[in-house]
Amino acid sequence: MTLLKKQNYYERLEVSPTATTFEICNAYRMALHIYNDESLASYSFFSEKDRKEIIALLEEAFSTLVNEQSRNEYNQSLVRLGLWQEDSQDSKLTKEDMPIPKQYPSITTSGLDVAKRGAERIKNLENILAQEVLTGKDLQKIRMDLGLSLEQIAAQIKVRKGLLTCIEEDQFDQLPSRFHLKSFLTQYIRCLQITDAEEDVVERYLKRIDDPKVS
Repeated sequence: MTLLKKQNYYERLEVSPTATTFEICNAYRMALHIYNDESLASYSFFSEKDRKEIIALLEEAFSTLVNEQSRNEYNQSLVRLGLWQEDSQDSKLTKEDMPIPKQYPSITTSGLDVAKRGAERIKNLENILAQEVLTGKDLQKIRMDLGLSLEQIAAQIKVRKGLLTCIEEDQFDQLPSRFHLKSFLTQYIRCLQITDAEEDVVERYLKRIDDPKVS
């Protein structure tokens, strides 16, 4: 626990300072699954209080790094502290003991509400993915929970934002052929990095198009 508090936000999530937003989201999701209430591994080694504090620390790191503005501010604070050489070719942080900058204090007992938000994200994701049929709003909820914008996904997969909006709003009459839609959906879901079974998620969305009676 002490080591985690001393680590910078990149180390907490075990990502490189050059990690993309999608890599940060995936690392955060993986970490939450390790420390959630139902994880046998964390249950064996950590108390309930410890798990909540760990999740809060992970949430603190994720919330900062997933937002472009707060991430830039955090990076600049590391530069000012001499923990990161901004002009280095690979932009790596130094290997010294790296305390968290003062403007991003470590979690306190009063901050355990942050852990609750992290646990809620896991539960919401699991509940959505457990549904036999998925809607555009379901996909939108997952995306927003991860802090991703449509602009980010559109730029990543080279698909117009307007088309992604139609997908999330279930505007089936505005969507392309099933073949192209399936390709776009697969790329969209892959960006969310929420599951290894993208095709399964895609098919559950397409059920509503293939069978209008499905709600």
